[in-house]
Amino acid sequence: TGANSYQLSYDDGAVRWESSGAANRDITDTIEGGKLGGWLDVRDEVIPGYEADLNELAKAIIWEVNRIHTQGVGTQGFTSITGSYGVTNAGAALQSSGLDFEDKITDGSFHIWVYDSNGDVVGSGPLTINIDADVTSLNALVTDINNQAGGNITASVDANGRLQLSSATGYTFAFSEDTSGVLAALGINTFFTGSSPTDGDYAKFIEVNPVVEQNKAYIAAGKIDSSTGEMAEGDNANVLDMINLSYSEISMNHYHYERGTGALPPEPVSTTLDDYLHTLEGSIGIKSQSVTRSREYTEVIVNQLERTRDNISAVSIDEEMANIIKYQHAYAAAAKLISTGDEMFKTLLDIR
Repeated sequence: TGANSYQLSYDDGAVRWESSGAANRDITDTIEGGKLGGWLDVRDEVIPGYEADLNELAKAIIWEVNRIHTQGVGTQGFTSITGSYGVTNAGAALQSSGLDFEDKITDGSFHIWVYDSNGDVVGSGPLTINIDADVTSLNALVTDINNQAGGNITASVDANGRLQLSSATGYTFAFSEDTSGVLAALGINTFFTGSSPTDGDYAKFIEVNPVVEQNKAYIAAGKIDSSTGEMAEGDNANVLDMINLSYSEISMNHYHYERGTGALPPEPVSTTLDDYLHTLEGSIGIKSQSVTRSREYTEVIVNQLERTRDNISAVSIDEEMANIIKYQHAYAAAAKLISTGDEMFKTLLDIR
């Protein structure tokens, strides 16, 4: 009624209050309670929080497993390999080169072992590649490898900014003792791939590295003997290290969202991958159970209020029919009384 009419509309994720003669008003963040408020809370708070936690878990699994996997060796060496992750600037320091896991790179080094066709170590030991995280670039890394390898291994950067390594005919190579994290950050000798630097959707893209998937001999289950360079076939030391990751404490974050505000500051936690997963599962279960119980309680209250209302003001068909019959009988009795009175009066007049 009145001069203005109002209706709700939904556009581009926002609930708007439309009025004649006035601009539409976004009232999304002011809606509380009811189905609409509940749906908005689920959309803007519950789902984003769990999604962010799931991506945090996937990201941690990718990094931690890959970090351990790069320390080991499979049952055979590589003749060529291309990294899973590329830099956006091959001339920039690795720690600021656009890698998904660039923040994980630290000062350190890694070893490249070169083997001849008989499986013997070439030279007196491994190539030792030193990394200064905020100085060494991918181009510098490539130059260092090429200078030390003497033609037995060739390093280059492909068109996608990924490190490529290939051996000369009759030679193979393997890796060990990476203390810098650069191999995992570049996706060299890793078990998982998966990244999404723009939206952090790691859970969506995590998958087994095609290099490992296509050739199980590259699963780095064992480790290289650091004194002899021998690849320990049948050794499962590296696999045990990966299994123990489930119970090793690492630094992670829990995420929370608020409607109208968005992401709140992350909550740092020191936890294990196993505990983080169980906490996430438990939180989802508790939230679901809480919503179910709240709904059941609300339904009980609503039913009770409806019964109270019906007792006070509702119409009973049976009761009203009984009243109608009672009123009919009363009317019939009154009509009979009047009719009888008329007849008596008429009789008296006739007698006169």
